[in-house]
Amino acid sequence: MNKKTRLPFVALALIGTIFYNASCKKADIKFGEEFLDNDIAQIYKTDSFGIDVSTVYLDSFTTSNKGSVLVGGYNDDIFGKIATQSYFELIPPSYQDIYANTTFDSLSLILKPSGSFYGDSSMAVNITIDELKDSIYLREGVGSFYNTDHFDIKGFPAQPLASKNVVIRPKADKEINIKLSNSFGNILLNKLKDNTDNSLKNSTAFLSYFKGIRLSSNAASQMIVNCSDDVVMRLYYKTPSILDEHKSVDFTLSNKFHQFNNISVNKTGKVLENLGPSKRVIPSTATANTAYTQATTGSMIKISFPTLKDVQKLPNFAKVLKASLVIKPVKSTYSSTYFLPPLLRLSTTNSNNLVGDDLAYIASNGALAVQYGQLITDYFLSEKTQYVYDLTEYVKNDLRTNNITVGEGLLLTPPSPNFESQFARLAIGNKNNEAGKIQLIIYYAAVK
Repeated sequence: MNKKTRLPFVALALIGTIFYNASCKKADIKFGEEFLDNDIAQIYKTDSFGIDVSTVYLDSFTTSNKGSVLVGGYNDDIFGKIATQSYFELIPPSYQDIYANTTFDSLSLILKPSGSFYGDSSMAVNITIDELKDSIYLREGVGSFYNTDHFDIKGFPAQPLASKNVVIRPKADKEINIKLSNSFGNILLNKLKDNTDNSLKNSTAFLSYFKGIRLSSNAASQMIVNCSDDVVMRLYYKTPSILDEHKSVDFTLSNKFHQFNNISVNKTGKVLENLGPSKRVIPSTATANTAYTQATTGSMIKISFPTLKDVQKLPNFAKVLKASLVIKPVKSTYSSTYFLPPLLRLSTTNSNNLVGDDLAYIASNGALAVQYGQLITDYFLSEKTQYVYDLTEYVKNDLRTNNITVGEGLLLTPPSPNFESQFARLAIGNKNNEAGKIQLIIYYAAVK
């Protein structure tokens, strides 16, 4: 899904403060910008309203033209075996007649890590590079490539251009250099040397000859690395002289709209094994009182408040002053290796579970800004780990109408580009899960 972010709900930070005036019998209560007459009103706090949480299936989403080349895969103890493939085209340099007396040295594909990764960085990642059998093209009536798209590679007798286990330090390494097939490198240089061969004379001719590349990984990999789409295939060659002069020429990414990532997950034997097109919603009561979010593998947490309107039935209820949603991840489901999503938005949704408008607040500069949960992580005791959202305006808006619309609620997902390329996961519990609960805290005024 390729959704536009809109910001209709404004969440104002409310801080409860009591001001006492020693010379007066009457004490006014200030709650945010609201003053309440202490002679006739009191402030109460409640967190007793029911919250339903479930895991919903996420349909395919756009991964092309995102500036992200994913490499690797890993086994997730919750979601299953996760694998990535990246597809892209390359174009040759502007042709020059300078290669007549050159000799081949080597051919490499160079990837540039962005610093973002997920999994165990101490283990090697397998990178397999194959030549595509067919040109990358969009299906009729479709404007983007999705996480489910793929293209065939050249099969037997063709061999991979490379398959190598690489130890990657995503935060430190500036480049990943993978040496490609010498035979293919020699073919490219010979075509550059042959004035009668037009295969490398222009981009159109080269893409007809060399359709593109697929990056993939084998089952042993335990990390996914995010690289930029600044991909280069570099041909190294030598020119004859008393001392050989080493030179190189670059084949670069052709079309950002034709670079995309395929993301797949094998959930066999895992808690969400049945989540998919035929079973699009699984209540937390069916998955050990837990719901899960990992957008890149097709799952989102849905939160709904079926008894929210009952707040108006509280004794002497007058008005809602503040509402906070506190989300505590289930203990033991996260670590410094399999970390929590650093940013999570709450978006309105309906019975179709489509991502709608994001909850927002007024920033210090007066502009609307999306709420991302202000994550606090406690890896030591896991007691203080939580996301917190201001739901004041959302709750007030719900109470303004008597209508009850089945399926309304909130989706918990990362923002783009993390939505399409980050594998951080979150598990939260319902009211019966002592290891990690979700809580709606409402402060309200009641008439004495």
